[in-house]
Amino acid sequence: MRSASTLKTWRFLPALIGGLMAMLMTVVLAAPTNAEIIGTTNDLHRVPDTTAYPFSAVVEITLGTADDGSNLGACTGWMYAPNMVATAAHCVYDPAKVADGYFHVSGMKVWRGINGSTSTAPYGSCGVTASRAAAAYINGDWRFDYAALKLNCPVANQPVLNYDAVAPGIAWPTRVVGYPHNAQYPTMYPTDTQWYSDGKVGNYDAYLVYYDNDTENRMSGSPVMMWTGTAYKVVAIHSRGYNASYNTGPRITSAVVTDLSNWKYI
Repeated sequence: MRSASTLKTWRFLPALIGGLMAMLMTVVLAAPTNAEIIGTTNDLHRVPDTTAYPFSAVVEITLGTADDGSNLGACTGWMYAPNMVATAAHCVYDPAKVADGYFHVSGMKVWRGINGSTSTAPYGSCGVTASRAAAAYINGDWRFDYAALKLNCPVANQPVLNYDAVAPGIAWPTRVVGYPHNAQYPTMYPTDTQWYSDGKVGNYDAYLVYYDNDTENRMSGSPVMMWTGTAYKVVAIHSRGYNASYNTGPRITSAVVTDLSNWKYI
């Protein structure tokens, strides 16, 4: 004969199992939101020659300091005009770190094609005179995570990346290029070195492109490029991890093209 306690245990076992499964699903569904390395292998590769196009048009941005004196770190960007860099809005604007939201441009430096240290920067560095972030991002919509910096040293015949409002296609090959950093394993990517990963478009909507390229911290603002058969063309600006299958960034839509063009005159 079963004891009362045994019967009670069996009565509540389904509820217990259901609760445990709910907790497990919460962990499984919540964890991928910060995913950046897609799958089980890291497919980032170091760029051997950062003076070769299109790598020469990709820059590292050192962001200076927050109002409390803490280091804001670094991001990636790409040249879209001889004195203009496109990047992610969260690399230039954060009211939690700077009183008026915009990072102080006086503390920023841009290093085009840097490859290991400031002494090996093939083109030296530029200062930043102004920055702009998308109005929708400032108003709280992360889907518009794009911005631009104006530099104080335009260069004649500066290599720039092509961009326009082309709609990406599912499974189109993509390449993301940037300057990664892993806080847990800081020697994984030597300081100021440029890396790339290849992948493909998994999906896209009116505002975002979803791609399975591997990325890391400090690659925010990287160009998400496709190969057209004759040239590289930027289809998105890398923003963040989306889930276990994709990273994501704002599409280069006609509205983004308009903003980037207008910001040349800031």
